[in-house]
Amino acid sequence: MNILKSVSRLGIAITIFLFTYTGLSKLIYLSVFQIDLSKSVLIPQFWAKPLSFLIPLAEVLVAIGLITQKYFTISLKGAIILFLLFTLYITFIYFFSPDIPCSCGGIISDLSWIQHLMLNILILTLLLIALNLKIEKLF
Repeated sequence: MNILKSVSRLGIAITIFLFTYTGLSKLIYLSVFQIDLSKSVLIPQFWAKPLSFLIPLAEVLVAIGLITQKYFTISLKGAIILFLLFTLYITFIYFFSPDIPCSCGGIISDLSWIQHLMLNILILTLLLIALNLKIEKLF
């Protein structure tokens, strides 16, 4: 049980890093992120602009929430929802539209679609374990 808790906490720490890193990268390069989103076959053109701001904002807010005890549990659930949505999106892109550019931000965008999918599934699994074990704080 302690090993599962430690590994799931590692998943939470990775999530904090990834969401902070990719969220800030998307905000810094907001116009590039918006263009990438507008090329997606899953996202209607008129949603590209608001989503290009809301997605990284959600990532950064969830990352901040994960380092606070007060907002940890709701942020953990938010991280699970975001990773689930990102995983579904990546799965669709991988199987149906492999030519769409990655809009993940930073060096994460250098991953292949299958690497994205494997990383997301791993982190999503660790976050679900953390939720199941009722972990209520990172430290």
